[in-house]
Amino acid sequence: MLPLPEERKLISLAKKGDIPARQKLQLHLLGFFIFRIETTLHSSKIREFREDILQECVLLASVKIHSYKLRYRTKPGEYKMFRFSTYLWKAVTGIIFQQITKYNNETEYFDSADHELPVLD
Repeated sequence: MLPLPEERKLISLAKKGDIPARQKLQLHLLGFFIFRIETTLHSSKIREFREDILQECVLLASVKIHSYKLRYRTKPGEYKMFRFSTYLWKAVTGIIFQQITKYNNETEYFDSADHELPVLD
């Protein structure tokens, strides 16, 4: 885990377009993504969806870097620092469940007898 000041420095550089800083930050976040996947999904589902979920999470991190506020203030105006992974926590969980729901919907569609092709005589 990167120290918070180093993580914030990487975010600042990535926001300015520094590609090596963005890559280092994404590499650092892979451990967090794997942790969230393994603590959220059953092991049989992990084998099925891990790669797709990881790809979605890396893309999410790339997009969310620009909306992450390095100078976040609470409602009373107090300056508060928090990790980028904390900022991504809910969105990563959403990606995990979105992938499972998408797979379940596709499976139900193809398993349904209503969607069989008509047999021509």
